[in-house]
Amino acid sequence: MCDDIETVLQELADISPELPHKRQLCLKCGRPVPVCWCPHLTADPIETKNRVIILQHPNEEKRCLRTAKILELSLSCGQCLVIK
Repeated sequence: MCDDIETVLQELADISPELPHKRQLCLKCGRPVPVCWCPHLTADPIETKNRVIILQHPNEEKRCLRTAKILELSLSCGQCLVIK
């Protein structure tokens, strides 16, 4: 039992104090670069007759899907409003 505790303590002591490496994020949409959707968006933003309003829960913004941001980037300027 004592050897088990010493082993665990040694493993804990060997943990690096360095912060873990975080994935690089896209500056445009905020998604991790390997799964960024920006290269797949149309070159010209989509024109719509109606304005799109998204009511976004604050907890949803913390998730990495960023679908509201992708829609905002896909539509012409001013045609998508995200309200948090």
